[in-house]
Amino acid sequence: MGWTSGDGVHEGWAAAQFPGGWFSVGSGGDGTSVGAMVRRFAPQRPLGGQRAGEPEIRDGREVIGWRGLCECGWRGPLWVRVSWPEQADPDAYRVHVPDADRYGTAPAEITEEIEEEWRAHADPADALDEVARTAAAAAVADRRLTRAVRTALGCGASWADVAAAAGVTFQAAYERWAPFFPAAGG
Repeated sequence: MGWTSGDGVHEGWAAAQFPGGWFSVGSGGDGTSVGAMVRRFAPQRPLGGQRAGEPEIRDGREVIGWRGLCECGWRGPLWVRVSWPEQADPDAYRVHVPDADRYGTAPAEITEEIEEEWRAHADPADALDEVARTAAAAAVADRRLTRAVRTALGCGASWADVAAAAGVTFQAAYERWAPFFPAAGG
């Protein structure tokens, strides 16, 4: 399953990455072995012109992670498959997938993340629209948080209480909100 940009210039997909720089380009088999069809691609070269020879078949359970690929040569960040749940960190592109299938299929939530990355690459204006929407939502959330801090302080909460509730240090809470509430004191 892949994606095509509205202008038809970009075609991308969530590719399984294997050791040695091999990437999935589909799935298949010869009747005895079924798995991920893989190819090696030269770094940062258009992928469309690199179709010489037949792809190999690899067991998808050997996948080391997943990344977005585009026919234009773009490659997204590698979502590394980690061994233990404690090692997972979506912000650092590390995911715990204990049981990859024999095709090396990316989990649905990772495919969604990769598609979003690919769409931002294929149409940067969409990415900037998302930045604007997210910034607006963050501004609204910041105003709500400031009102909540004002209410808490007005009800007798201490700066230490506010800091704990906000998940920040006392110093960070005081530096952030004390200028708005000079009567609240320390």
